[in-house]
Amino acid sequence: MQIHTSFIDITQQNILMRKMNKTVPALIVAGIAALSPATASANPAARQRSALTEQASNKHAALVRAARQFLSTGYNYQGRNTHKFPGLDCLGLVFLSIQHVYGIPWQNWSRGNPDLKPSVLVTQLNRTSKPTLHDISKYSQNPKDLFAKLKEGDVIFFLTTGKLVRDESMAETSEGNDLYGLHVAIYVGNGKIIHASPFSEGTGEWHSGYAVVEESLISFMRNNGFSYFVSTSVKP
Repeated sequence: MQIHTSFIDITQQNILMRKMNKTVPALIVAGIAALSPATASANPAARQRSALTEQASNKHAALVRAARQFLSTGYNYQGRNTHKFPGLDCLGLVFLSIQHVYGIPWQNWSRGNPDLKPSVLVTQLNRTSKPTLHDISKYSQNPKDLFAKLKEGDVIFFLTTGKLVRDESMAETSEGNDLYGLHVAIYVGNGKIIHASPFSEGTGEWHSGYAVVEESLISFMRNNGFSYFVSTSVKP
C-alpha cells in the first residue's frame, strides 16, 4: 500500500511538473509584457543617442570629403584660398573643411589671424574632450592597432620636441620632454591623412611638390622625423 501511494504521489508530481512547464513560459511572457512599458520608455533615449552618433559620424565623413575637394591646391603659408590669402597651409585646409561642413567661417577660429597657434586650436575644435597623445614607436610591429584608435575626420597635430614655433606645449613624452605642435592634418581612414604639405618627403599618390596631398600617416611621419602626434574629434 505504501508502494502504491508512493507511485500515486510520483504520478501527481509528474502531472504537476508538466502543468508548471506550461505555466512558467506563460509567466515569463506575462513578465516581459509587464516590463515592456519601461523598456519602451527607454528606447527613445537610446534611439536619440544612436541618431546623434550617426549624425556625428556623417559629419566626420563629410569633413574628409570637403578636404578632398582641395587636393593638389598649392601650399602657401597662411593660405586660406582667398584673394588676400591665396593657396592653403595646413590650418587653412582644416578651417575651410570645417567651414564647409559646419558652416563656421574660418575667421571664427583664428579671430582674423590666419596664424592661429595649435595649442589654442585644439581646445577650440573640441571643448569637451582632451586630445589623445600617440607615440608611433609603440606600434612599429602592428600599425593597425594605432589606426584602430583613430576615427575618420579626426584632426591630427604632429608634434616635435623642438620649440620651432611660439606656442605652448601640447603634451609631454614619457621622459617629461615638452612636445609642441608643428603641423596639422585630417585623418581620412585606412591609415591615411590629408593635409596641405610644406614637406618635400611625400609618399602619397597625389604628392607633386608642396600642395594638398593624401598619403600614408606612418610613412609621412617617418620620412619627416615625427614620432608623436595628438588627435581630436571635431566637436565645435
